[in-house]
Amino acid sequence: VRIAFFSCQDWQAGYFTSHADILKQDVDLMVCLGDYIYERNYYEGPRSDTLGKNHDGEVETLAEYREKYALYHTDRNLRDIRAEIPIVPVWDDHEVEDNWAGKLPGTQTQDPRISFLKRRRNGFQTFFEHHPVMQDPKDPDRIYDSLRMGRNFEMFLLDERQYRSDQPCNDTALVPCPPEQRDDPTRTLLGKRQTSWLKRALRRSDAVWKGIANQVMIMSVDLPVGNPINPDQWDGYGANRSELLGYIHDKGISDVAFITGDIHTFFAGDVSRTGRQSVLGKPDAVATEFVCGSVTSLGLLHVLQDQTGVGLPPDVGTLAGDGALIPVDNPHFVYSNLIRHGYGLVTANSDELRVDYRSPKTTQTKGSPVNTIASFTVERGTPHANLL
Repeated sequence: VRIAFFSCQDWQAGYFTSHADILKQDVDLMVCLGDYIYERNYYEGPRSDTLGKNHDGEVETLAEYREKYALYHTDRNLRDIRAEIPIVPVWDDHEVEDNWAGKLPGTQTQDPRISFLKRRRNGFQTFFEHHPVMQDPKDPDRIYDSLRMGRNFEMFLLDERQYRSDQPCNDTALVPCPPEQRDDPTRTLLGKRQTSWLKRALRRSDAVWKGIANQVMIMSVDLPVGNPINPDQWDGYGANRSELLGYIHDKGISDVAFITGDIHTFFAGDVSRTGRQSVLGKPDAVATEFVCGSVTSLGLLHVLQDQTGVGLPPDVGTLAGDGALIPVDNPHFVYSNLIRHGYGLVTANSDELRVDYRSPKTTQTKGSPVNTIASFTVERGTPHANLL
């Protein structure tokens, strides 16, 4: 089984060069892990999105969301892969509004013109209009589901927005958030019903590999050690993470791999109940995680620079981009790249899972060459990502 996975394709920020490469990879399926569209402009780039009332790319009404999808589908590479390859999408936040949580809006809307719940309804409706997703008449907004692909692979698709509690610590990145808030057992990322469904589905699966299509990182990203920098991901929902991963461990569910988007950065590593480990490859790892870089959206390094106002010297920036800095505080990582864009390619065999990270040289010009920047294997029965 061969699957491409991608996320975070801001139309204005660059060209969808990765999609042209996906067409060459003989994949059975592609998975969009969210942020198929962006509800407003966040990044400058070679294209200009002037949609919305204020011509700044911000959409809120049903008609505006439909115009947004139409704009994205002017990209020839995106149209080509949709014509040739089955797509399985899940939403993240930008299909509606940045960092929304359950019935609560995010904080990035420039000109609120309608209520958040009405805007969410518009985002949901256009998602279903433009993707081949079967709706359950009894629960029409449900997107979590499973998809079996032969004996080697079963994929579990999650919804990590609709049922979550509000982010802790005012959803402020890079600011210390105390454990009593981020690990509060009353707070949830998946919601009770979805968590129970996922546990049952994983336990009953007899597929060799159980792939979890996961919008936000389940491994911790700490700067420094023990200080998670992003409360919007599983780090802000530590009790729910511990519950799920503890269940996987206690029930002896093997060969679980999370494939993840959202953070615009390539990561790979081992997943434990706490999301972190003091030593790589310790026995407390129960799964692996592979995080794809964005199709076009700016990477974590640029976001850190924007939020702190501190630019890194060229030599330090190169080290960070090549993954030589972040793992110092995160020994559960075997790889990180904070600069490159691209997508992930999963190949599932009966005895091994292989993941390749493919990346264009640039997204700022059309037709850029794409190459493999990292490859990994996971041996059956051993929850450890091996960097080749």
